[in-house]
Formats: sequence, structure tokens, C-alpha cells
Amino acid sequence: LKVLADTVDAARAIADHGAAFKLLVEIDCGDGRAGVSATGQTLLEIADCLSGSKAARLDGVLTHAGHSYGVNDIPKIQQIAEDERQAVVHAAERLRTAGHAVNTVSAGSTPTALFSQDATGLTEYRAGVYVFFDLDQQSRGVCQTQELALSVLATVIGHNRESSKILLDAGGLALSKDIGANAFRPEVRYGAVVAVDGPALNDVYVTSVSQEHGHVKVTDPALFQRLPVGSRVRILPNHVCMTAAAYPVYNVTDGDTLIDQWDRCNGW
Repeated sequence: LKVLADTVDAARAIADHGAAFKLLVEIDCGDGRAGVSATGQTLLEIADCLSGSKAARLDGVLTHAGHSYGVNDIPKIQQIAEDERQAVVHAAERLRTAGHAVNTVSAGSTPTALFSQDATGLTEYRAGVYVFFDLDQQSRGVCQTQELALSVLATVIGHNRESSKILLDAGGLALSKDIGANAFRPEVRYGAVVAVDGPALNDVYVTSVSQEHGHVKVTDPALFQRLPVGSRVRILPNHVCMTAAAYPVYNVTDGDTLIDQWDRCNGW
């Protein structure tokens, strides 16, 4: 089991626990969320805490460029990827110079892993959302809409012509209320509605959600005929990690054919 630490207190607790943990020191590469400086003294102090442990040992360093999600410019993502790499590789070099073995030098977010131009010194990239992609990544230029692999199957359960809305049976619980893509594509709101067989419905989005229901604002009355009550649609999610976490299994299809079911691996 590998665990993370970015404080001396946490490292001491891990060293004293008695379990054979492998410790990764988390490095802050610019996101400011967590991690120690690659150039600071705390990095070495954390590693020193493991030196006297009979069970736990230092395995390496890890970082995550979460701030890559804040831009939609590929050259900027490439620069963040290089900053990420340099920070974690420099941290590893300092630890080795101080006499500590470093096996793992880990970096990665989906944007930086895909647009990195140099992986020198790294042992792995941890890209997560790339498995499915989502509208959040599409809005940043990381992928194309046709590359989104996961969607939520929903049914049209009502028409409200007075409020110009179509009601779906997929709301906040089915889609999540994450609207990360709205930073660069505000029109997508809670998800893009596409036909079950794949073709996009032009400018049709889940504009609001309640717990169990999604609401599609109708700007063209013809959409009521296009999506009658009982018809099915697919919804492309904003943040697929949040959406996928709501389901115990994933149905894998090839066209209209169900070819497999994947169980979800839980980490909590």
C-alpha cells in the first residue's frame, strides 16, 4: 500500500505505525492545493522520518498539476506539464543526493499527460479522466466530442409546453451537479443531449437539474416532436469522474449491442 504525505507529522505517524507502507512525498508543482516545495527543507525532513522505520519506507515523489484544468490553451498546458515534470524530477534528485532511494517519480493530470513534450526523469503518468473523457476536457481542447466514451442513458418523461421544457429522468444524482465545462462553454450547463444512436442534437443541453430530474430548455418547438415522451437520449457529462461514481457497473456497448459490463472499483 502506498500513502502520501506532505508534512513531517504525517510522515512520523506513518513511520511509527508499524505497517509496511510505501510513502510518496507529495510535491506542489504550482497548483497550491497540497504538497511541499521541491526546493524546501520539508522534503528532506519527511524522507528522514522514514529512515528509522522498521516497516515503512520511502518510495518516491508524486505531484499533480490540477491547475492545468484552469486553461484552454494548448501551449499553456504544455508549459504547465513541463513545470510539473521539473518540480517532481528536481525533488527526486534532491532526495537521491541526500542518500535516499527513489523508485517512483510520478506526475500527471489528463491535460498534462496528453500534451507533455518531455517525460525525462518520470516513471509514470497518472491520468484519470482520459479513460472516458468528458465535456470539461473537450472545452479545454484536450479531446474532441466524438472521443467522449461515457454517456448517461435517459428517458423523456414529460413535456411542459408552457415553460418550454422537456423533462428527463436523469437529474443531479444521475449526472452530478458539476458544471466544470461552463468555464469555457457556459451553454452546456449540466450536459449535452445526443441521440441514442450517436448523432448530436444541435444546441440541446440539460439546462437545469433537480435531484431526480433533468430539464431541457426548448428553443425550437420542433424538439417536442423530435423527442416524444418515452424516447431515449444519451447525456454527455461535464465531469465524468463525478458522474461515473454514481453507478456500480458500466454497460459497454458496440453500436446497439451490449458486449460487456464493467464493475466499478471503489476507493472509498
